[in-house]
Amino acid sequence: MEFDAFRRFVESNIDWFRGRLPESEASLAAYESSLGSRFPTSIKWLLSTHGYWHATGIPNLRESVTLTLELRRSIALPNNFVVLADHGDGGVIVLDSSLPTVGDEFTIHDVDAAALHELDSQPFIPDIVYDSFGRYVESVLDSQRSTIDPSDVAYDPIAFRD
Repeated sequence: MEFDAFRRFVESNIDWFRGRLPESEASLAAYESSLGSRFPTSIKWLLSTHGYWHATGIPNLRESVTLTLELRRSIALPNNFVVLADHGDGGVIVLDSSLPTVGDEFTIHDVDAAALHELDSQPFIPDIVYDSFGRYVESVLDSQRSTIDPSDVAYDPIAFRD
């Protein structure tokens, strides 16, 4: 999904994306620097414009970067992989910056967590491949719509007072 189509998709489903704790350009640049790789424009725009919410598909970028760096050390996760979400036994969502697709996008892989830990002994075979971050969040939104009560969708800052 190209960036303009992604932006229209988010805006047409805004209650599922407008949330909390938006990233700054500085924090995104720091994450990219520590990883030695870049994020597609779609991820940077979504997280800096709307923050994190039900359909974002990335629970916490700081934790994702930390986990990615740990896995690069512990299991030799290739440098082109960035873990976007770790669902434990439910799998891992990985951005693969070595496979550019449309525009400024990369493939996103949904893989079994065990497969990720066996990269040194067998080829990497994802369960599901998305050609862009936009296609991945479309899937996230479909899943969230089936599990979240509509009254809990719109972000209410009052509910998150510190």
